[in-house]
Amino acid sequence: MKKLSQLLLLFFLCTTINLLAQVTELADVNFKAINIGNHGQGDYTKSIILLHEMYNGTKISKNYAIGKITAMRGGTGAWNRTNVVNVNTSSAYTGTSGAITSINTDSTWKLITVMYNTKKYMALQVPYSASWHHLGFQFEGWTKSTAENMKVIPYEKSGNVLNAEVANSIQDFSLNMIEYHDVARLILNGKMGIGTTDLGAETLTVKSTVNIGGKGNGSLKVRHVNGKAADSDAFSSLYLNYGTGTDVVIGKNDKKSDLLVYGDAFVGNLSTRRYLKIASKEWPEIRFQTPTSDREMRLGVAHGVSSFYGTEEGDLYVYSATSASMPFIIRRNADIALGLKKGNVGIGTNDTKGFKLGVKGRIAAQEVKVALHDNWADFVFYDDYKLPTLTEVENHIQAKGHLKDIPSAKEVAENGIFLGDMNAKLLQKIEELTLYTIQQEKKLEKQNSEIELLKKQENKIKKLEEENKVLKSLLERVEKLEKATK
Repeated sequence: MKKLSQLLLLFFLCTTINLLAQVTELADVNFKAINIGNHGQGDYTKSIILLHEMYNGTKISKNYAIGKITAMRGGTGAWNRTNVVNVNTSSAYTGTSGAITSINTDSTWKLITVMYNTKKYMALQVPYSASWHHLGFQFEGWTKSTAENMKVIPYEKSGNVLNAEVANSIQDFSLNMIEYHDVARLILNGKMGIGTTDLGAETLTVKSTVNIGGKGNGSLKVRHVNGKAADSDAFSSLYLNYGTGTDVVIGKNDKKSDLLVYGDAFVGNLSTRRYLKIASKEWPEIRFQTPTSDREMRLGVAHGVSSFYGTEEGDLYVYSATSASMPFIIRRNADIALGLKKGNVGIGTNDTKGFKLGVKGRIAAQEVKVALHDNWADFVFYDDYKLPTLTEVENHIQAKGHLKDIPSAKEVAENGIFLGDMNAKLLQKIEELTLYTIQQEKKLEKQNSEIELLKKQENKIKKLEEENKVLKSLLERVEKLEKATK
């Protein structure tokens, strides 16, 4: 039994040792840990790291750098700097691809291309600071190059060029790789910049165009949107579709969305001609609302014929919610209607005394028409009209100080006059005067006839008197002859 136990223990130990000895060797011998070192130039030095050779017009075999580079500085006499970059670059045949991600305590890495000893390289521009990475650079990953590989090159110190070929050939690499994150949620704590390293107080800063929804109908939910000045982080105007010439759409045809503006609204500018267009199936209008909603006023255009309001399609109107009426309408033919159903018009006054039109001041017009339907003064010429005698008129004037049916000066001062009614009364007096004139004319004609008759009689009398004088003279002569003959 003891021997069996020893055999089982020996089997277990052999099996365990065999399992521990099965180490998988890497097929790619280009997985490396490289101590790149430092550039040896000290502070105030700009440098690059050559990753690998790249295509430059001649087909090239596989070159690549896939891994992590760490740059460090720090100690009891040197302040802390740590810059880490994950590199994914390659070049083969006639193509080159590349992308990097980095974590930094100060400035950042940049993927570039550069010429060195007449060859073109994929390279990294080292994050610059006055204090250099004196602890050097370390690479860990897969890398292969047909020329220089993981080599640091200083090219400028304190503004002086150390390597002109490098300094004059540095170009940003056009990034052409895509990074995907297939996760349920991606949470980033801290500030984020897209297209920029110059971050302000905002959580997300984007220096470029943002496409929300792609080519579909995705949406962006935003609680607050503020404009930003073009050359600073200060708040400024908010531009929508700036420079695109396209419309800004709020809401959808089958879903109502209101636009609330807490402030002034400006449409267009003084240098160009612009319009504010309002379209609606029924009663397109602008509504003006005071703190008391039942005093709402509206300015709109009628969408069709309304017998209730007296409008036709295209008529411009002002609607009063208080009176539920349209006191002001401009017709399509340029006619203007005021107070069709309700309301009065005051010019120079708020109190029209209940009249449709009240004017405080003078009125100038080429012609005024007053339409009267009753009590026009033609009744004066009716046969049954009793014309006052001039004695009655005189007695009324002496008693009242004014003509009958005509208001006194005191009444006019207190109440004014009704133009149509006054014209009718004045016409009545004129027609009465006409009748008086006709009566006087008839009397004058009669008197003239009598005078003519009297004149004729007077002439006859004069003639008879002349004849009597002749006869009297003859009689005297006869009497004298008779006396003489005796």
